[in-house]
Amino acid sequence: MKLNPQAIKIAVASGKRKAHRIKNLNNEWIVFELDFLYKAPKSTIFLLRKTFKSWLKLARKANL
Repeated sequence: MKLNPQAIKIAVASGKRKAHRIKNLNNEWIVFELDFLYKAPKSTIFLLRKTFKSWLKLARKANL
């Protein structure tokens, strides 16, 4: 996934927890918790990840 130069994505994994942290253009951190992905079936996980990535693209275009 390509990122804006100003945006930083960090995947943080501790045990079974995962969060995506993105620094937006105002240098504010946006955090997405992905705990529920581990409890979902693999097909659901794939669908959610795909939706998550497309949502991130929209968020970056809007400079959220």
